[in-house]
Amino acid sequence: MIKILEQGAWLNYTNRLNENELISQSMFLSTRYDCSAAVCVTKKDLKLTQAYYSTHRCPDMSKRGETTIPELVGLERSDGIKAVKGLKDFGDDGKVKELLLECIRGLLQADTYLFDVFGFKTREEYQIQWQEDRPNYCRAYWKELPPIEEWGIHIGAYDHHRTENYYTKYKNYVILQKNETEAMISGTYNDSFHEMYGELTYDLSSRNINFFDVITCRAPHALCYEMSHTVAESFIGKPIDGFSKREVGKILGGAPGCFHVVDVVHDMVSAAIALKNAG
Repeated sequence: MIKILEQGAWLNYTNRLNENELISQSMFLSTRYDCSAAVCVTKKDLKLTQAYYSTHRCPDMSKRGETTIPELVGLERSDGIKAVKGLKDFGDDGKVKELLLECIRGLLQADTYLFDVFGFKTREEYQIQWQEDRPNYCRAYWKELPPIEEWGIHIGAYDHHRTENYYTKYKNYVILQKNETEAMISGTYNDSFHEMYGELTYDLSSRNINFFDVITCRAPHALCYEMSHTVAESFIGKPIDGFSKREVGKILGGAPGCFHVVDVVHDMVSAAIALKNAG
């Protein structure tokens, strides 16, 4: 009989708050947590005007609360990321800080629909500048530069322009105990532009990974799909507890890799580590 050991989901969306502001809100709901965070920015210069979080359920129930974060107000998005990383520990195993980072990442993803804010007359002008600024940003831009119009076609921007909802992202993981000796973890990544899936099994005693696979299901460029089914040998036979996000990034990230696949795999292995530490 299958036993669910833990499951969790992350949701982020970036919407128009009013004529002058955007809001990006993130939520994490799992077997042990119920947390959320939000940041608002001006549409004119994309500076943070509000930041707040809520924790309603966590292992240490004395850490529950709702409050604003005035230290972030007035910062530009890139400076906001640095400031969030430097915030004090909220006593929730880093969940609030990660939610705040997700909020700012969502605002960055909205840029493709805010090209006029940066002074560009057309999306093509913005895309040309984007490619020039990030020649080795990820796999597609590292191996060969994709056609300028390919991104706009993929997101349907030539016949549909977002003005209310700019970006949505959903991730989840499930840890199942298949039998007395083995557990399985599945993880999904699904946002407005990408879709990935990962799966692994590990031995409950040795903690070694027995099976590993990832697949890209939806992506803007053909080269993105080359990551599918290619990295199992880097994980199988190794202890799941040894894969920090930095280690996962070394294998799957950087110019020849995919940041979104890193997200999927990091969520899976970190969930297994956190479950172990929770006892």
